[in-house]
Amino acid sequence: MGLRLKIISGFSILAAMLFVAGLIMIFQLKKIGSSIETLFTDYYTSIEAANLMGEALDQHATGVLFVINKDTLKGLDMMKQSDSLFRKSYDQALAHVTVKGEDTLLATIHREYTLYLNQIKQQAGDNTEVTLDQYVNFAHNTIGELRGRIKELAYMNQNAMLDTGNLLQMQTHQTIMPGIIALIGSVVFVLLFNYMVNHFIASPIVRITKAVEDYSRSKKPYKVAIDTKDELSRLSTAISKLLQSLPSR
Repeated sequence: MGLRLKIISGFSILAAMLFVAGLIMIFQLKKIGSSIETLFTDYYTSIEAANLMGEALDQHATGVLFVINKDTLKGLDMMKQSDSLFRKSYDQALAHVTVKGEDTLLATIHREYTLYLNQIKQQAGDNTEVTLDQYVNFAHNTIGELRGRIKELAYMNQNAMLDTGNLLQMQTHQTIMPGIIALIGSVVFVLLFNYMVNHFIASPIVRITKAVEDYSRSKKPYKVAIDTKDELSRLSTAISKLLQSLPSR
């Protein structure tokens, strides 16, 4: 292998190692970034939907109180708006299910909300006079359980978001590792390449230079054996032949 090719090959290998490490890191970071962005969007949307469902439930309960206090039109309008908000928020949460068991919890919320509405209709029927105490007792049991389910939905996504953040930190470390390994490999390669350059290039040049200087000063025979079979080997052979062809003085 020629001297120039040796040097070019060495730097090419070093560049290839760094290039591959860079590609791996870019690919992994892009992959992590894309998946994490989607997950965090789903988590945030589910948490927001849970909060809105809680607000809708409180608003609906307030509407019922207005009806009980004979402010029927205002109460019914508030109940209608809150029901629309609850169902819209529920559908939003259902469209962003990511956590294990979240779909089951949402089904439970839907079932208990439907039960709540049916009980409201039964207690507030045309032939039934509901007192405030009766409703408060009813709301304490039925709405309390439903609120608990909604809070559980929010906590579930908050915990999942925290776990995903920890996983992201771990994956980031794992992504950096190929770069660190490539960097260490590059340092080792540079040291090895430096040794090879010194052993196969610098050292022969020093030996050839010293032998020529010795010949020039004291006519010491030129005896430098270069076994690399490259330009330096041919140069040493050519110098030896040239010095042998010079007339002795």
